[in-house]
Amino acid sequence: MTTVLCVEDDAELRLLLRTLLRRHGCTPVTVATEQEARRVLDTAPVQLVVADVRLNGRSGLDLVRWLRGRPSTRTLPVLVLSGDARPEARSAGLRAGADAYLTKPFRVDDLLGTVDDLGGRRRALASSAVSIGAGAGLAASSPR
Repeated sequence: MTTVLCVEDDAELRLLLRTLLRRHGCTPVTVATEQEARRVLDTAPVQLVVADVRLNGRSGLDLVRWLRGRPSTRTLPVLVLSGDARPEARSAGLRAGADAYLTKPFRVDDLLGTVDDLGGRRRALASSAVSIGAGAGLAASSPR
């Protein structure tokens, strides 16, 4: 079961995300702030992060950059939610390190499909890491 950390400051949307993800077979962990998200990420195994771009005056993109800067979370899939549909906002989210960007309001099918896609990406990365680890001597000499 995929554990999804949802970082959303709007209580109603946080509840909606929790409900949708639970019904979809995920284990949602919901928090309202970037600081709470960091605490969860330091203490609990999470396979996917869904983060709002605007978090009580802070940028959810700061959280994405923080995730990408840590070895333990560098490859953790991140879906960013935003009310800003401008192409430059989407580009900024992806440049910050998000794997996907959905605008609010979003279609439930789009959200859950993206969660499935990113969850599958995480499993594929974990499989390839095991395979690479098993043949580490060979992989080290392979050109990139």
